[in-house]
Amino acid sequence: MNLADQIEALARSATAQVADASHRFTGAQRDLAATMAEHRRTAPRSRTELLREDLEHQADAADALPRIMLPADVADASPHLPPPAR
Repeated sequence: MNLADQIEALARSATAQVADASHRFTGAQRDLAATMAEHRRTAPRSRTELLREDLEHQADAADALPRIMLPADVADASPHLPPPAR
């Protein structure tokens, strides 16, 4: 076996080990996420957590709705536009 074949065999082995470790890590991460999700579903929630969730929901709803919609004729008088040329 020449040097190039040895290097290629070593690289293939290392690549296979890294891929295997990556698959094991992904599996462990998925298992932990499932365990945490189950815990969150079944764990009793404190008043603080309930209030925080309600505030987050209200903030998301407020961001989703437009604040003020101006008619086109009022929009021309916006202080953010340059003054009209005379």
